[in-house]
Amino acid sequence: MTTKEIQAKVMEYSEPELAQQTGSVYQLWSDGEITLQKSGSLLGLRFLHQIMPSIGSGINLVDFFPEKSHAGKYGFAYMTREHAEEIRNMMAQL
Repeated sequence: MTTKEIQAKVMEYSEPELAQQTGSVYQLWSDGEITLQKSGSLLGLRFLHQIMPSIGSGINLVDFFPEKSHAGKYGFAYMTREHAEEIRNMMAQL
């Protein structure tokens, strides 16, 4: 597994429109953490729920993610849970 392959998957699976739909949306973070939060008009107004923790090992592929948080320290992408878990598993193999 290469970082270029991970970057390509992040861009392929990123679905920012999911954040605008009413319901909930998953986020894959640049350190491998997966979170879930309210979407639509409540996006960013409620707590993030951790689904899977950071991978650790110093992994932070911030430049590979379209959205930025914490003054650019972390990146994330909105996507389905299945896609987030797939990419997270790829990241764990680095």
